[in-house]
Amino acid sequence: MKHAKAHREDFTWTWVGLAVLSMAWSMAAHHGPADRALLQWLNGGAEHWRWWIELLGQLGLGATQWLLLSALLLRVPQPWAVLSLSLVVCAVSVQLLKYLLDLPRPLAVLPQDSVQVLGDALRRRAMPSGHTASAFALLGAMLGLRWRPWALATAALMALAVAWSRVAAGAHWPSDVLAGAALGLACGLVC
Repeated sequence: MKHAKAHREDFTWTWVGLAVLSMAWSMAAHHGPADRALLQWLNGGAEHWRWWIELLGQLGLGATQWLLLSALLLRVPQPWAVLSLSLVVCAVSVQLLKYLLDLPRPLAVLPQDSVQVLGDALRRRAMPSGHTASAFALLGAMLGLRWRPWALATAALMALAVAWSRVAAGAHWPSDVLAGAALGLACGLVC
């Protein structure tokens, strides 16, 4: 029993360490040449995917995820509490980092006609992506709770789709979603 607990703690702290490294790399790469090129590629043709991008943006909101989870897990208190806690810890962490870092969004750096923005034309507090972080926080919590493989695969696909949608919508740089994914996964695993 002690060995399994130690293994789980090692697993969690390994991911937390990787999250910190990913955050550091994301800050170093923020709106650099690779970030710009990947943004342009993922954002090009966003108008064709508008409906999906907007839907995924809504699914990436922590409040939406909490409501969906409540409907699914209201009768199962432990997973509901852990998943809810992971969303709260993640949201607080995201907002704290957004205000501390205050990095520019694509619209603040690139010429206005070079990026298609779907949604609000935001210019500040880019990193980390809150939508992406909350989607990955749920995945991290589900990993920690050892959900079934099909549920984990579904959550992983949803989290990746939310991350893509934030760049495709022109709201975030790819480095912002990488930072959000790393932070969210760490928050979910720790909770």
